[in-house]
Amino acid sequence: MPKTDGFLHGVPCWVDLLATDLDAAKDFYVGLFGWEWVGVEMPRGGTYWMGTISGETVAGLAAQTPQLVAQGIPSMWNTYISVESANDTTAKAQAAGATVIQGPMDIPDAGRMAFIADPVGAAFGIWQAGEHKGAGFVKEHGTLIWSEVYAADTEAAVAFYGEVFGWERGSMPMPGGGSYTTFKLGNELVGGTMSPPMEQVPPHWHVWFGSNDTEATVATAAELGATVLVEPTESPVGMIASLHDPVGAAFSVITLTQYVQ
Repeated sequence: MPKTDGFLHGVPCWVDLLATDLDAAKDFYVGLFGWEWVGVEMPRGGTYWMGTISGETVAGLAAQTPQLVAQGIPSMWNTYISVESANDTTAKAQAAGATVIQGPMDIPDAGRMAFIADPVGAAFGIWQAGEHKGAGFVKEHGTLIWSEVYAADTEAAVAFYGEVFGWERGSMPMPGGGSYTTFKLGNELVGGTMSPPMEQVPPHWHVWFGSNDTEATVATAAELGATVLVEPTESPVGMIASLHDPVGAAFSVITLTQYVQ
């Protein structure tokens, strides 16, 4: 399994789930991916849960805030992008048209973060690493393998992330015509963008986890209470599927056979 030791500036480095039901979320991902949970007490109160594999952190979990619950915001997965300076990147994003949801703040010892909505309305986090470098494992079963932004305005998304993180545009041909837009940082693929799959889906960053067997993972997820949104389907890069977990958070899985170029 690819072990990481930190992430370069501009590379997605962490995902976490804000859940309306912590216990249900914890049980589901234990059953699905075998994660073990480690609780970290937060300085402002509450517990942040770290999902781990073989002692390495791979994802986070926290309770949905009362404000979000009151607004009817569903449980959601969030993507965080590694940065050298949370302050500088926040200022750069704001100048490029972003809205700052949560300004830079320290998470004692762990690092410094901010939460931002890009100009098309998709929210994401930025992470300036301290002791917490991000995910310890990536691109394997039960770990982060890909993040993509659902944006109705692809050109606006490409322009914004290029300006803020230096991402360059790439593309992958799709079956039946058209192409999938990818983001590159140097020679490394760091994500992609596409229009929301349904009109009622708002702009957001969507998280993908690796699977050794997408069909088996989907079957297990369904047994554990997930809703299958997209049945296992062959794609140019592998078998994919999309689900809602039992607390309502959307995510996808892929058994990768060929990496996007």
